[in-house]
Parts: sequence; C-alpha cells; structure tokens
Amino acid sequence: MAKPTGGTALASLINPQVIGKFLAKKLIDNIVFAPLADVDTTLQGIPGDTLSIPQWDYIGDAAEVAEYEEITVSELKSSMTTVKVKKVVKAVTLSDEAVLSAHIRPIEEATNQIALAVAAKIDKDIVAAIEATTPVPVTGLGEDENYHWVLDAQVEFGEEFDEETFLFVNPAQRAAILKSPDFVQVMNGERVVTGQVGSIFGVNIVISNKIKADTAIMMKRGAVSILLKRGFMVEPIREGKIRATTISADQHYAAYVRDLTKVKYLTKKA
Repeated sequence: MAKPTGGTALASLINPQVIGKFLAKKLIDNIVFAPLADVDTTLQGIPGDTLSIPQWDYIGDAAEVAEYEEITVSELKSSMTTVKVKKVVKAVTLSDEAVLSAHIRPIEEATNQIALAVAAKIDKDIVAAIEATTPVPVTGLGEDENYHWVLDAQVEFGEEFDEETFLFVNPAQRAAILKSPDFVQVMNGERVVTGQVGSIFGVNIVISNKIKADTAIMMKRGAVSILLKRGFMVEPIREGKIRATTISADQHYAAYVRDLTKVKYLTKKA
C-alpha cells in the first residue's frame, strides 16, 4: 500500500544515521575533559578490546661531548598500561504521540540526553583513572579560607610553570578560591573547559561535582586520552504493541592517563 500524500513516516523522523552523527558531535561537546584530552579514533574498525598503552620515560638531558669522545647512548624505556575497551548503552522510549508533537521536539531532547549520559560516564572514568595514580598530599587542601595550597600543588610540576595548567576542584572549594585577592575571573570567550571560573597564581580553576571533597586534580593538555573504538551505533526498536519507538545508542571507548608527568592527583595532607 502506497503512503498517502502528505503523510509522515516515523522512519523519516527517527533516522539512525542522522542521530548517530549528531550524537558524535554532542558527545565531544559534553565531555568536560575533552578540550584537554587526546581524542583518538585511529583504532576504529580494528579488532580487539584490550589495549597495551606505553608510558614513556624521559631519556635525560643532552650532555656535552669533547672531540673524539665516545657518545653515551640512552635507552628509551617505557612502562605498559593495559586498557580495556568499554561499551556503554543508553535507551529512551518515545510514544508515537510524542514524536509527532513537533512543538516539544522529543527526538532532539532524547538525543541530547543520551549524549550527556555517555559523556558523564566517560568523565567519571577519566577521574577514576587519575585517582588510581599515586596521590600527592598537599597541606591545607579542603580547608575553609585557604587557597595557598594551590602554589604548593603547582610545585609538583617542577620547572614546567609556563605550560597552561588546569586545577579541578570540588564546589566546596569555590568560595575560598573566589574570595582570594589573587583570583582573576575568566573573560568572555576565554573559557576552555566547562566549569572554568577563572585563575589563581596562573592556574586555571575548574569547578566540578566529579571531584571528591578534600581532593583536587591538577593537569595539563595531553595528560589523558579518550579512545573511541567505534562511532555511536544507533538502533531504533519498534514497540508495535504500545505504538512507541525505543532509541538505543551505544559507544565503545577507553579512557586512561596518557602522560603521568602532566597530571597530579592531590589529596589533603593529614
């Protein structure tokens, strides 16, 4: 039977390819750590769910050599980290009435929330990976009216002060930092990360609910990596008996610490 002229098919409203492309863009936009991470898609389509990631050691500074003197050769060493690819899934069911009610745009809202849900999970995994590194105890972290611990934390990066640094703190620390006379509010158009409120002592401050009380994360660009093993797989499932359609989307990924020299997990010193 031919479709009546002017009719609207649900298949034309719920298009997996269109939703998949929209989700791919929205996912990166909603991952808080994405602007600072290395987002890797090079392994898409390659079999395997366990990855061995090298973490390279520094070969040391160059040395002065006299004429005819033998050169000392450095060995490039690394430690291997095993990373497991995860699959996360989120599904939303929409009734035919909701889909056909153009004024409430349920498909767009469902897609947005799926992207938010997956992004939140990836952010949590990044925080968990950083928390698994060796903690750095800092005096005064988490104390009311205390913000000088930011300087002590910055010392952990040694002489590398010039590179842009971000400090993720729990909302409980917000008041103490913002009250500081050394705090500088972020200017319009200069915000790099969601939750970024300004800077103190040259360190960009980011407020995040994902950070536990009495802890903080100080990091630079390239410290973590997000490996997207496959693009979003979107599958509409027709629920004929209740006249509804379930939109199911999954993402395969791995989130891990890429460079230990660029991230410090800070805890309150006892």
